[in-house]
Amino acid sequence: MPRCKSILLSALLFGSQAFATTFYADASIGKDTDPGTLAQPVKTLAKGMTLVKSDDTLLLQSGNYGDFSFGYAGADPKANWAWRPIAEVFSKWVTIAAAPGANPHLAKVQLGTLNHDTGWAISFEQKGNSDLRLRMEHLQIDDGIKIEGSRHVQIKHNTIRLTGDTITIMPRAGVSVFNGQFVTLDSNEITHSGIGIQGMTRDFVVRGNEIHHNSHDGISILGGENWLVEGNRIHDLDDGANDDEQKSGAKPWNMHVDGIHMYMVNSGAAKYAIGSRNFTFRNNVFYHLEAMGVMINANTAGGEYRDFTWENNIWGPVGGIGFHLGADFEERSCFATTPSSPLPPTPGPASSAGPWKAVRRVWPSGPSPPRPPRSTSSTTTSSASRSPFPPRTMWPGTSISPARTHRWTVSSSK
Repeated sequence: MPRCKSILLSALLFGSQAFATTFYADASIGKDTDPGTLAQPVKTLAKGMTLVKSDDTLLLQSGNYGDFSFGYAGADPKANWAWRPIAEVFSKWVTIAAAPGANPHLAKVQLGTLNHDTGWAISFEQKGNSDLRLRMEHLQIDDGIKIEGSRHVQIKHNTIRLTGDTITIMPRAGVSVFNGQFVTLDSNEITHSGIGIQGMTRDFVVRGNEIHHNSHDGISILGGENWLVEGNRIHDLDDGANDDEQKSGAKPWNMHVDGIHMYMVNSGAAKYAIGSRNFTFRNNVFYHLEAMGVMINANTAGGEYRDFTWENNIWGPVGGIGFHLGADFEERSCFATTPSSPLPPTPGPASSAGPWKAVRRVWPSGPSPPRPPRSTSSTTTSSASRSPFPPRTMWPGTSISPARTHRWTVSSSK
């Protein structure tokens, strides 16, 4: 081939391809009139997102970037009734991440919308309304993440909390995913939240997360299909109240706090799923939970539970039953090599008022305390020192009886 034709062909093949670009934001010294380079970063995350295109990366320096709402059309980020979906936001993945050595904070994160082009709330059968293709990595999220209608989202290696006292935030989730598809939550720490993760979605991966020291359920399942929940550690969940305190009015917020809680929203509205199908739970660890390790309520929404697999999960000390199956299943529900803690009950005063009072921790208002180091002592032979689970931690100034260790139990009462 003549050299000129070869050069022309190369230009046609590669000249039109856009190269991935890395942009920078710095909430402290950046200016939104600057080009977003390392030397001249923009100031706000919103401005940075106007610069990125498919395959680009936006790196955030340390600082507070406030709320982040993205993935829909609408001028006012607070007027969610007016939000409209964007069919394809990016054609290739875009990444928002912490710059090397940086510790950026975001407040409340909203990705996508449940609306459709002409009104409110897509149906669950629509399988999302927008291809977002967004990754968020190594960030501090201070007031939760809500993903609605979006497809192709990855939330990885972040620390996620909620803002507010532990009673106020109880109904909210650190991460909620509704009517989306192809969403992955991978290797995040979710703490100081109400619910850790709440979802009603399809093709959902929840992998390698640590969900701990929250005041409500670890994972709340409201329906969907094709979920993989694996390698998560769910522990130290308690609302600091018991049934008697609720009845007396002393602590009316009392809830039964479970590691995983599954139930359907019985409303008849098309936006809700009415069943759960093809779920796999494997290699998860549950311990120091107020109530059940897993609680599955009967499906009253008219759908079905179908094709569930539980394999190689470990249940440690819980206050109620390790696994409470309160529902019928269609087709397959399989348990494989699913052990409980091999330990005898931890010595300590037992409660005569039922398992709900066996594990108590009072979680005061305010920020959560630092995570305690794991115990590595091997100098004693007590049952507590032989435990494969870290010791139960308490908030400062509290006094609670030691947790009881429950052996593997399956309850099928409905």
